[in-house]
Amino acid sequence: MYVIATDEKGGDRTFFLVDRQKTKEFWWSPSLKLAMKFYKKSAAEYSIKKLRYNNPRIMTVEEAKNSLQFADLSEGNGNW
Repeated sequence: MYVIATDEKGGDRTFFLVDRQKTKEFWWSPSLKLAMKFYKKSAAEYSIKKLRYNNPRIMTVEEAKNSLQFADLSEGNGNW
């Protein structure tokens, strides 16, 4: 599965495109639980064509989980 990620404006965090069926409060979230998941890479590529700002990119769910774990450990929030 794939997700669309972007960089935080002026920061280090990664935000994911939100599945609008789960919440309509915001478009981007740092939570992978709310992220829109694509089963086909071609569907993610079609959606990412509309996005321009803050380095939008397609990531696998495993890559996204690893990047979140690395961010938590670097901030001292992870469990060792």
